[in-house]
Amino acid sequence: MLARALFLPLLLALLPGLAWADADLGLNGEGGPSTGMAGASLGLDLGASQAWNLSGTYQDTLVTKTASPSFTHAASLGLSYVEGAWDVKGDLDYSNDQVNFIAFAGPGLTLGYTRTHRVKPAAAKPGADPDDDDEADLSPSREEDWRLAFGADIHGYGVDLGANTKRLKLRQLTSSDELYITQFYPNLSLEVPLDHGLLTPSLTYGHYFYNKDPEVVAGLINKRFSSGGASSRVSSLNSGFYYDAVAAGLALRLPAGFGLSGSFGGDNLISPAGWNSVGSATLAWTHGRLGLSAGWSDTVASGAASSDYLGAMNLRF
Repeated sequence: MLARALFLPLLLALLPGLAWADADLGLNGEGGPSTGMAGASLGLDLGASQAWNLSGTYQDTLVTKTASPSFTHAASLGLSYVEGAWDVKGDLDYSNDQVNFIAFAGPGLTLGYTRTHRVKPAAAKPGADPDDDDEADLSPSREEDWRLAFGADIHGYGVDLGANTKRLKLRQLTSSDELYITQFYPNLSLEVPLDHGLLTPSLTYGHYFYNKDPEVVAGLINKRFSSGGASSRVSSLNSGFYYDAVAAGLALRLPAGFGLSGSFGGDNLISPAGWNSVGSATLAWTHGRLGLSAGWSDTVASGAASSDYLGAMNLRF
């Protein structure tokens, strides 16, 4: 309810600005037959100028075919600014699992630097009109050499350990029924476009820090839900309890507005101890103001594999 209370009024307040802003409206759906997962999200991206950008997303996700079913509300707001080669983005995230009484909220900040080089404009055809954009483009442009980004997220997790409590309270531990832990996640990512951006490999690594012993907290959560496949409760947390996270990605630009991307990575999970592996692939197509994409991801955790499927549509207006 808090996510709706914060996000929807802000979204409605921004709608009058669509006349002066470049806007992307995104509708996303995802499903996982093996876990009974179904999710839908609505996103709005506003570009007030070439420098500023405001975005927001609201999502509901339902999981039914596991030992630990869940129903999660999530919302995110982001504001970014670009100045030359530098860019900065701030995020505010909120998520609440209505079934498991596990929630988190907190800000994130990303600072990026993009190294580019000047590209000579194409030579005009003999007799072409220089004022005709269809005949020749003599404007200078720049191509990306590499991009380095440093991110840092701070999330406060609230866990209701009481059997009969209906609402989760995000506050410092005051009784045996409520628990709070703060997670700090600094991370570094690098991408290097090759062959004029035809192929772009990327690499991301991050490490998690906590203000309390995460193994103790994970143990309390597992004990609370011991009657229902408890260990997966911790691993199902969005930005859950991990020690490390690493991922490698590859993006390929295809003809006719198509693009293919994939990634493979792992998360060093605290409880149950061990590495999860996650692989994904996405095919996207853009034509004018319309964008479509379809994707697949596969996760292997504690020896069990699950697959999810994603479809998305974006409209620029």
